[in-house]
Amino acid sequence: MRAHARQTSPGPEPFPSPGSVISTVASDSDLRYLHFDRGTANRSSRRELHAFLATLLGGMMLGISIAFTTEAVIQRRAEQAQATARRDLADDECGARPSGGLGVGIGLIGMCQRYVVYGRNIWVYKPWAPSQTPTNPLPVVVVLHGSDTDAPSIAKASGFAEVADEAQFLVVFPEMLKPSGPDWSYGWPGEIAFFEALVSMLGFEYNIETKQVFICGHSSGGSMSLFIQNHLPKTFLAAASVEAGVDNASKWDEHSPDSPVLLVWNHNDPVLEAYGGEMLYNRTVRRLLRVHTRDLHASLPVPTPTLRESMLPPSKDILYADLLRWDSPSPVLSVVSWATRQPSHAWPSPQAIPGSFDAARVIWQFFGSAAVATSLLPASDSQQGEQN
Repeated sequence: MRAHARQTSPGPEPFPSPGSVISTVASDSDLRYLHFDRGTANRSSRRELHAFLATLLGGMMLGISIAFTTEAVIQRRAEQAQATARRDLADDECGARPSGGLGVGIGLIGMCQRYVVYGRNIWVYKPWAPSQTPTNPLPVVVVLHGSDTDAPSIAKASGFAEVADEAQFLVVFPEMLKPSGPDWSYGWPGEIAFFEALVSMLGFEYNIETKQVFICGHSSGGSMSLFIQNHLPKTFLAAASVEAGVDNASKWDEHSPDSPVLLVWNHNDPVLEAYGGEMLYNRTVRRLLRVHTRDLHASLPVPTPTLRESMLPPSKDILYADLLRWDSPSPVLSVVSWATRQPSHAWPSPQAIPGSFDAARVIWQFFGSAAVATSLLPASDSQQGEQN
C-alpha cells in the first residue's frame, strides 16, 4: 500500500530558488511541502525533511534580506539621483553654484524659485537649515543687476546665495523692466510700485522680517538701490551701492528720512571714470551725507570721515582698501574706498579679483549692524522715523 502510494503520487514540483523568495508568507503550493505522514516517516525522511525545511527557511531569510537590501539600494539610488538633480537645479539663476540652470529648483543648501511680478521675473533664494522653522522670520536682501546684464548674472557674480546660507536670509534678484536693458526706470511711478509689490509678494510667499528688508546693487543697479531706498525708506532699512554713485539726483526726495548707506567705490574703475570719476565720488558722498543742496558742487571736497581703517594690505592686485565712516551728520554713511592695480568694474570678490574682499559679506555685515543700530534706537526716535 505504501509502495503503491509512492508510485502513484506525483513528483514534487521545483521549489522556488532561495533568491526568488521575496514574501515572508508561503503560498498554498509551498505549504504542501510541509505535510507528511509522521507514523510512516523513517529517520532518513526526517533528515531529508529537516534539510528541506532548513533550505526553505534559509531561502526565505535570504529572500527577505535581498528584498530589504534591494529596497535600500533603490532608495539610496533614488536619493542620490534626486540629490544630483537638486544640485543641478541649484546651479540656477540664484547663483547657488557656478553653472547655468533651469530657473526653478531645489538645492541641497536652499531653494531657488522664480516669480513674476508686473510681468517681470524675480528669483528668490531661500536658505535651508535643520533648525529653521516657520516661526522664524527671515531678513531680506534685494540685489539689483547692472546695465546690459541680468539677474542670474549678478546672482552668480555676487555669491550672495552662499552668504545667505551661512547667515540665514532671503536673497532676491529682480529684473529690469526691459530684461538686460540699459538702465532702471528712474522717476517712473511704475518702478516704485514694482518694488512695493515685490516686497508685498515676499511677505505673502515667505515669513519675512519686515523691519529688516535691505536693497543693494552693482553699477546701475547700485545707483537704483540708492534711489529706491530714498523713495521707500519705510520699506528698505538700508542700502548699498557697489561701483556706482548717485544718479538722477534731481528726482531724489529731499524730505526722505536719513537711512544707513554703504558705498563701495573702486577709484580705478573705468566705468566710474567715464561718468565723472572723483567728481562723481565727491558729489555722491556729499549727497548721501545730506549736505545742503547748494553745497553740492563737484569741486567741493568730501567731509573728513569719523573713522578710517585699512581693510586689506597692498598686494599685487590691490593698491589699497580702506573703510571710511561718517557718524554725523546722520545717516551713518560707510564707504569702502579702494583701488585695483588694473582697471576693473567687476563686483569685488576673491574669485573676480585675487586678494579682494568679498563685497557680499561686507554688505551683509553692514546691513546687520544697521539692523542692530535701529533696534537700539529709543522708541521715540524709531516712531519719529516711521512717521517721516
